[in-house]
Amino acid sequence: MDRKPLISAIEIALERFGEFRILRREGSDPSEAPVTRQLVEHAKKVLIARLGLSEAEAFRHILERKLDTRRSLRDTARTILGAEGVLARPDFARSLELIFHAVRGDLRPRRRAALSRR
Repeated sequence: MDRKPLISAIEIALERFGEFRILRREGSDPSEAPVTRQLVEHAKKVLIARLGLSEAEAFRHILERKLDTRRSLRDTARTILGAEGVLARPDFARSLELIFHAVRGDLRPRRRAALSRR
């Protein structure tokens, strides 16, 4: 029997158990735990997709942001999901272009055709 898959499975199970303990401690109201867990799971998926993190790294990232901001795990996950909502909007790139030109001093951004030729 190859030990590597078994060791890997045990490590993942321990990480998930650690997450579960943190999530359970986080909420004072047991009825809020499933909602918090769902938000954290969704935020982890966003971080995995956007930053290329492993599941464990994504959870640690959320915990670090929680500690840095002194907010709840639920609020931290909501913030990540809110940021993803902004980044995923199709008009976000256009908004960045407008901000760039405003900061640069150009009152009118260049037309799309002019930008694509550069």
